[in-house]
Amino acid sequence: MPYATRILPVLIVVFSTAFSQESLIKAFSELSSLKSFSADVIMEFHVLDNDEMVNFSLEYELAVRNMEDFAIKILKPDMVKGIEFVYIHSTKRVYSKVENFKTVDIVSVDEDPIKSIILTFIDILSSPIFHLSSHFKNNDEEWYIFTPTAKGVLKRLGMEPIDLVVRVKYGFINCIEINSDGTDEKVVIRIKNLRRNVNIDRYFNWIF
Repeated sequence: MPYATRILPVLIVVFSTAFSQESLIKAFSELSSLKSFSADVIMEFHVLDNDEMVNFSLEYELAVRNMEDFAIKILKPDMVKGIEFVYIHSTKRVYSKVENFKTVDIVSVDEDPIKSIILTFIDILSSPIFHLSSHFKNNDEEWYIFTPTAKGVLKRLGMEPIDLVVRVKYGFINCIEINSDGTDEKVVIRIKNLRRNVNIDRYFNWIF
């Protein structure tokens, strides 16, 4: 079974329940309070495919406006470099651009997607499903390592247990790592170059 399929049920649990650390809540609250910002995001995948480890990554620039609209511009890999997406919450429209070809679609999203994700993280900070197994400082980063409280139960439910690592630097989340229990498979999400004082509208101007 593909790794992404196996970890999906657990990710749903993780993102709808949660941790219990005040500093983590503060870190997510700080991000929510920014309203508008941009950042570089790197997603690294280390997954098994037919018993062979496959490593690939996706790097993109993310811009969030008023915690409602967001824009994504893919930076790497080269084969998809330059593809852009914009979501406008007020019109429920998703714009995409590949070179000079543009499309627009209407989607059904009831809530502000970015704000909902952050608030969900804040809401899940008191769940007993995961417990904090380790907390330490490494240079300027605080590391929080969470493990399932009932790995056996998850396995019986057909869910693969995962460990979750959250890294906080200068009060902001800068890395989330999802590790498979018992294998070398993992997904790493890195947030780099968080920019707070930017001309945020420039990321959205191409849709007009």
